[in-house]
Amino acid sequence: KDAREITKFIEPNSIDLCLTSPPYWDILNARRSADLKIGRNYTNKTQDIGNIESYNNFLDELKRIMAEVAKTIRDNGYCVMVVMDIRKGSKFYPFHSDVAKIMEEVGLTFEDLLIWDRQKEYNNCKPLGYPYKFIVNKVHEYILIFKKYGHNK
Repeated sequence: KDAREITKFIEPNSIDLCLTSPPYWDILNARRSADLKIGRNYTNKTQDIGNIESYNNFLDELKRIMAEVAKTIRDNGYCVMVVMDIRKGSKFYPFHSDVAKIMEEVGLTFEDLLIWDRQKEYNNCKPLGYPYKFIVNKVHEYILIFKKYGHNK
């Protein structure tokens, strides 16, 4: 099923907790430089937001999806999202900040942020960019916690 149509198969205001980790844009399609793993994507479908080339278009589509998801969350319910910031080439994208903004725009309140240390799972801490430039090797993800307040916040 397509999350864009979630309100067709889940009733509005019926969910206490949504736990999700949206695609990190089209990052799975790229070859990883630190460990030389080839790119892999979930699908080749154009509807898959992980295949959108433009970051801004990707965020717009994620917002559209999360606006529908927000409708399914009951008052005082939560949405927890696991995300990671993104670097493509020399450009850094603060994905966790962009997601926080999106979720506020769709009506959820940013309640908390946890940092998940994934050092053992990510890239074995190999240097990136060496010896040409310094790039910090990201070994953490963010767990963002949002709450849907009722009319009496």
